Amino acid sequence: MAGADGYGLKGHHVGLDWSEFQRLKSLGMKALEDGENAAGSELLDAALDLWRGGALADAPAGPVLDSKRRFFEESRLEVIAIRADAQIKAGLHQRAITQLAAVTSEHTLHEGLHAQYVRALALGGRRAEALGVLRTLRTRLVSEIGTEPGAPLRELQLGILSSEPGMV
Repeated sequence: MAGADGYGLKGHHVGLDWSEFQRLKSLGMKALEDGENAAGSELLDAALDLWRGGALADAPAGPVLDSKRRFFEESRLEVIAIRADAQIKAGLHQRAITQLAAVTSEHTLHEGLHAQYVRALALGGRRAEALGVLRTLRTRLVSEIGTEPGAPLRELQLGILSSEPGMV
């Protein structure tokens, strides 16, 4: 309903994608905590399936909405990382690889997502590719923001090079 100050929602049975996303995320995380990796992963998939493009894509730019956009995007990335960890633990390396390849292409400097991607590649028997991803990320970090990868990525690289299963 339109009013003088914009649009508003009225009704007792109004559903919002954000509310459903949060509900599915909570259920998925609970399932993971209970050791149900496959079920938890499926619930997190369902939560992520609600996303269609960027959050608030049609809303005008501004400091308040930009901070909300960032909040929503960070929430989405958190669920992607949690789901990837569950898939890796469940031995679904290829599924994690496919999903993480896309998201790391969008977020080229996100060390946490790259670490998940590298772990999935290494555990999936693709060590050379994993090391290539690390090399590319390091080059980007150094050239774009002037910093080396953090300790977790350096330790991951050493684990892959030494072929220590517990390090990956």
